[in-house]
Amino acid sequence: MDYSNFGTKFTQPNGITQLMEDLGDAKNSNNPNIVMLGGGNPALVLEVNNIFINELQKLVANNTLSNVFGLYDGPTGNDAFRAALAKQLKSEYSWDLTANNIALGNGSQANFFVLFNLLAGSMPDGSHKKVLFPLAPDM
Repeated sequence: MDYSNFGTKFTQPNGITQLMEDLGDAKNSNNPNIVMLGGGNPALVLEVNNIFINELQKLVANNTLSNVFGLYDGPTGNDAFRAALAKQLKSEYSWDLTANNIALGNGSQANFFVLFNLLAGSMPDGSHKKVLFPLAPDM
């Protein structure tokens, strides 16, 4: 199949694909000595998992589960959730935020992909911008 230059980038070996393959192999090995700590996302924390289960059970009991899994929100996320999050951040940190300052996406990797491609790369004026990260001791 012929891919665009952009699409070809996704057919090449890369770190995240290797990490996901390694995590999948480790999970499927059934080795009791392997502790799954996640690959960027946090490890499974049973107490947090139980909270998720309880909240999902409430949605089922209230017949509102389909609102979470079956309906689309706007392109920036659920308006009520964004407003509540802005209110919480304003209360907690005194940040001057509204729901208009918050956009939600489908995961950190996809969100950073979009964010970095919005801010860096080939620009309309012909220039090329980069996203630069500070040096970190663990890199």
